Amino acid sequence: MTKTKSANIAVTVLEPLWVEITKTLSRGEREKERANPNLPVDIPTNPLPVPDIPAKMPRIPHIPNIPFIPIGARDPYRNFPGSDRRWSDLIPKRSSPPLTEVSSSSVRQAVAAPPPMRHLKSVHDTISGSLKIVYPASWEGAIDATSVSGDINIRGQGVKFDSHTKIPKSVKAHKGQAWTCSATLKSVSGSEELIIGPA
Repeated sequence: MTKTKSANIAVTVLEPLWVEITKTLSRGEREKERANPNLPVDIPTNPLPVPDIPAKMPRIPHIPNIPFIPIGARDPYRNFPGSDRRWSDLIPKRSSPPLTEVSSSSVRQAVAAPPPMRHLKSVHDTISGSLKIVYPASWEGAIDATSVSGDINIRGQGVKFDSHTKIPKSVKAHKGQAWTCSATLKSVSGSEELIIGPA
């Protein structure tokens, strides 16, 4: 959130850095493997000790003949009982992102487009100052810009305008999937400029 009365605001959000987890400590020291995005990953943290359950299960002292299994004795999210399916089988598969060919001297490589930026909710508010907000090309979401008397300028590749009013000045737009991120710009008399992607 940025907020000012009369100062000008300029915010530039850079492309996110995507990190691939290729190896974890819990899997031991094996040769380097490529991570499969459809399989769950054990991320090493401060693990809770798993209780050693004896062959004869402990009983609750006051209620005879009722077995007691401590919470956390197994990972309930690892596999479905009775099959080799995983939780990722329930999530619909996305089509692979488009490939872009990159030419570096004589070597041509196919590079996958980065995934869209998600979960960024921003509010930029001013009374008489100007706003200049720049988001990366991977940003997708809903845009809501309002102003009493200032100018509103929204541009970028893939931006689609949903509505536009003159009194009060208001522009609603989106890029890609509108539910992923949101950008709200508000001003009384200051100008608002939102650029998505390269200027």
